[in-house]
Amino acid sequence: MKKKERQRIKRASKLLVSALMTGALSLSPQAMADNGFSSLKEAVNSEIAEKVYDMSGTELLNDDLGVLGGTTLTINGNGNIIDAQKHKGIITQAANQVLTINNATIKNFTTTDGTYDAFIYNDNATVNINGSTFTNNSENKYHNVIFNRWGNINIKDSIFSANSIVSISLLDVYL
Repeated sequence: MKKKERQRIKRASKLLVSALMTGALSLSPQAMADNGFSSLKEAVNSEIAEKVYDMSGTELLNDDLGVLGGTTLTINGNGNIIDAQKHKGIITQAANQVLTINNATIKNFTTTDGTYDAFIYNDNATVNINGSTFTNNSENKYHNVIFNRWGNINIKDSIFSANSIVSISLLDVYL
């Protein structure tokens, strides 16, 4: 992406955020959900405080999802698949953030850049996973399906299968 294009996108993003904050524009959770990766990535990165993303089909990632913006994101998988296609997932990094994934299958997470990566990289936030499956995720010793550092992870009725990497890595666990 060229520098001018990035600057244009940045200006457009600032205008959109300004319109949202002044009430000149509003987005309902339904307005954010459509059948494409850009909407899932938009939901992840949006600075809107509370977001719900309802999946309506398989999400094929063509890029990393990025850092969670806002405070709350609920992804309702509705039995659908997030196919990472060897891209990175979601990073949480604030104590007040909550990421919830309901009834989704996450597969094909792989990275090879040698950094500590995970499909969910939780740094001091709360992650809730309900009725979901993590499958066919692979890579070397530095990669995990879920990496947790000083955060809270709640996993209920979920399956981790056919992963050739550590499914969950917990750092700084105190008993």
